[in-house]
Amino acid sequence: MANYKNCACEQAVCYNGGICENLPGSNYKCKCSKNCGGKNCTECWDFCIKNQHVCLNEGTCLAVKDSYQCICKTGCRGQNCSTCDTLCQRYPKVCRNGGVCSSTDLYNFNCTCINGCYGVVCQWCNSCRRNPGICQNNGTCVDLVNEFMCSCREGCSGVHCESCLDYCQYNLNPCQNSGICHSLGRNSYSCNCSSLCYGRHCQKCNQYCSENPGVCKNGGSCVNIGFNGYRCICSSSCTGLNCNTCTPDCMSSACLNASTCNTRINGSYSCVCASGCPSCESCDPCTPNPCLNDGQCIVLNPLKRECKCTVGYHGVNCKNFVPPKRDEYCKSGPCINGCTCNPSEEHSMGYYCHGDAGYLGKNCEINPPSLKCSAGTRLL
Repeated sequence: MANYKNCACEQAVCYNGGICENLPGSNYKCKCSKNCGGKNCTECWDFCIKNQHVCLNEGTCLAVKDSYQCICKTGCRGQNCSTCDTLCQRYPKVCRNGGVCSSTDLYNFNCTCINGCYGVVCQWCNSCRRNPGICQNNGTCVDLVNEFMCSCREGCSGVHCESCLDYCQYNLNPCQNSGICHSLGRNSYSCNCSSLCYGRHCQKCNQYCSENPGVCKNGGSCVNIGFNGYRCICSSSCTGLNCNTCTPDCMSSACLNASTCNTRINGSYSCVCASGCPSCESCDPCTPNPCLNDGQCIVLNPLKRECKCTVGYHGVNCKNFVPPKRDEYCKSGPCINGCTCNPSEEHSMGYYCHGDAGYLGKNCEINPPSLKCSAGTRLL
């Protein structure tokens, strides 16, 4: 077999960047670029025409050699313009006066207005709705589109109706029964009544207790409550709405000084006094004196006493006698007024008192006698 060399590509021309390849039998083939075709690559077309939707979101396709480039609209980006910001994202302050922006698509938006504002971008506002209570003293707010005006009640003036004549100050107080007057303008007022009174001028008050004397029984006290109510304050032994249920007074320890309380059929009581008490309110356990042999009775409490016995005597009532030792008679110091105590079995109670000042009595308790001489007598 003879060798041959195919040189067809030396004479063939592949256009538009096509590459020629030799084939057997003096033939060739043009390997065309991406956007061209035909035997010699003479037939070419625009990539953007063949791929009309390659650029998204209304981007513009521009053919570049055998490829393309997307020219995106404002707010979009990416090779195919696939990523876009909404108008609210591009213009975050498009809605005014606190309005909230929401996008319906990439190029449209809607503002949700608040506080009485309105308009496409909430540019107009109702000042009265935005500022409730801006007019004082019951004045009426009039909207003037982004401004306001206060229509004041009679007797009031000022931008906010802040200056008013005091009806209660320049007129006699119309509120009765200690009601407090509050001015609402030149010719208007209100009365703040006490808890027991009502009416425009507090002229009506609860007088149930005075109109119904004796409603509270058994010494109970009546107290007016509210507009037409009452309450009975009962004694410690009575209960019920009108204090009509009472327990015997013995339950409240009415008898004093340990006296015995006896309940009677009608609910009253009587007291039986303790021994030694002349009355249940006054009790002296030392009357009469229960201490014998000159013993001294000492009151410890209304029902208890104690006997302080003289020397040698002992027992509850100083009844028992035990002869004391000689030196015990003067141990208690019975002599007063400077007298000296001297033990003596010949004297009562085992001692006697002696002094130079002339005091008399068992314990020198009697002052010395005084001697007075009449005119013309002589003391011997």
